[in-house]
Amino acid sequence: MKRKILGIIGAVALGLACTATANATALLEVEGNDSFATAQSLNGYFSPAADPDIFGSLPTASVSGLNSSASDVDYYSFSVVAAGIGYFDIDYGMYDVDTTLSLFDSGYNLLAYVDDSWPEDPGTAHPYDSFLGTYTFTSGGLYYIAVTDYANFPLATGSYVSGLTSPGGAFGGNAFAGDSGATSVNNTSGGFTLWGGDYTLHASIENPGAQVPEPSTLLLLGGGFAGLLFAKRLRKK
Repeated sequence: MKRKILGIIGAVALGLACTATANATALLEVEGNDSFATAQSLNGYFSPAADPDIFGSLPTASVSGLNSSASDVDYYSFSVVAAGIGYFDIDYGMYDVDTTLSLFDSGYNLLAYVDDSWPEDPGTAHPYDSFLGTYTFTSGGLYYIAVTDYANFPLATGSYVSGLTSPGGAFGGNAFAGDSGATSVNNTSGGFTLWGGDYTLHASIENPGAQVPEPSTLLLLGGGFAGLLFAKRLRKK
């Protein structure tokens, strides 16, 4: 019986560790995410930033995507549980795609957008790789980040607030008051996609919803669960 209990302990710990490893890897874009209604969720995929190409150290969800045509707009959704900052960084685009990033709240109001950015991290090899930050979320809620090609800019912008900058001082986008009214990203003006438009989006959020626990935390939970099973067995003796 002791061997059976030890087997349960090992299985629980191994299973939880494998789950953490699987969930912490980069997502692949699921096509069909061309609107707010069909946005691909990043929730459950935020984990401590370990990739050296990720800007900063905030919890990050990474997705490998493709702008398959000049009119393609890829929408991703995510939750924020409390006020805090966020960065949105495109990597590995090189010259094959000239990205833009647009940030929206749950009412589809534009909060910020950016076209180009100077290189800011090892994965950003060219200014065509967009960087949007530092944006400050003033409250929790559901948000959207849209990736598309130049010059597919938001259809309405509302009141301009400020120019955003990264902690290093480089230009990082334009911020708006969120009073544009429901809007979206233009999908008829793009034209720079040359060889497929591959990109990697890193969404780094200070207080994201549905984070992936660190493997060490999961192993502790597994050990605690196994300990409960062991204690229950002892009480039966």
